[in-house]
Amino acid sequence: MSASITARVTRALLPPLLTVGAVAVPGALGTAPAAAGTVPSATHGRPGPPVLPVVVTTSGFTVPGPNPRPAGLVTLDVSTPDFAGHWFGPLKPKASLGWDGMMDVMGRSNSTDPAVALPALGQLYRDVEFYGGAAVFPESPVRVTTYLDPGTYYFADSSVTTEDPTDPDYPHQEITVGRWARPAAPPRADARVDIREVDGVPRFDVPARIPADGTYRITNHGRIQPYEALFARVIPGTTEAEVAATLESWRTGTPAKNVFETWPQGMLPLSPGRSATLQFDVTPGTYALLSFTRNPQTGVGRSMEGMFTLVDLV
Repeated sequence: MSASITARVTRALLPPLLTVGAVAVPGALGTAPAAAGTVPSATHGRPGPPVLPVVVTTSGFTVPGPNPRPAGLVTLDVSTPDFAGHWFGPLKPKASLGWDGMMDVMGRSNSTDPAVALPALGQLYRDVEFYGGAAVFPESPVRVTTYLDPGTYYFADSSVTTEDPTDPDYPHQEITVGRWARPAAPPRADARVDIREVDGVPRFDVPARIPADGTYRITNHGRIQPYEALFARVIPGTTEAEVAATLESWRTGTPAKNVFETWPQGMLPLSPGRSATLQFDVTPGTYALLSFTRNPQTGVGRSMEGMFTLVDLV
């Protein structure tokens, strides 16, 4: 693993927002999806969600459209020219928390003292609603379709870190969603990715083979916390034991074989009970499906504790 990538992993282990976002070696992720427009819907006769193209750079971003905007489904068509990528998505804290309060809780959740970090992480999961978002790199835009309820949202780029992780301040845009709704049908899904908690242990329930250029319906059936659905291509022939060893090396900083060929890309945290759709075009191959949101009891990223699976994108 190169020095620059080791530094990236080390920085990522001090999690921006919720996610460890640890990454390996960048690689080709295929071609971009179709240009922004109306997303094909699953129900004939109803329009698809409005598409909001968002280009995220180190200089910031702009979420287009009216503000306030209607409630309902919306597709975020997120892209970036920046090699290091971005983690962009909508957050809705409780009204009593607001942006400053949310940043305070996030900062405390990044403390190196578990007595400070773990209660803050639990509060974060209770008091902030996560609607999915895009972990995006230049090789392929990422489309996330999610339902925005009425309220005040902060669309944030959590990849921009401060020198002190306990004092975060992400670039963000405040958007109000009104109580009137715009009816729209969700995009057609080619495959489902279900996240379930079995005896308190989260796991992915996904077919062994799914289309590489497909649209995935992702649902968090759990009750404990938000989860991600991130895809990282692995070296052909990689075993689950080798994936686990690489992830453990990221957690501990000990040397190990790196089995990843691409950065993890896909959907950012999705709160319990929520569904969203994910679409991007990737090079066919075997991918690890990952979630780095942290266990509120241990503070460790869930994939470091075994929440991952291998899936063939064909």
